[in-house]
Amino acid sequence: MDWKDRQWWPVVTPIVGIFGPTHLPIVVEGTLLSMADYMGHMYVRTGTPEYVRHIEQGSLRTFGGHTTVIA
Repeated sequence: MDWKDRQWWPVVTPIVGIFGPTHLPIVVEGTLLSMADYMGHMYVRTGTPEYVRHIEQGSLRTFGGHTTVIA
């Protein structure tokens, strides 16, 4: 039996394909956004405030206690 003869593929294709447009770039009021950003999806950063503070300052503390500069 060929894979095209199966009955489930017409159902799976629209379900998988609906997530494709969320990665396309769009321009909203002069700002380049992804469709997920425009719809309001948020990426929540997990981590301690100290870790987030080091990233915002442009450095990352390593396990050895040294500070590494991030470009």
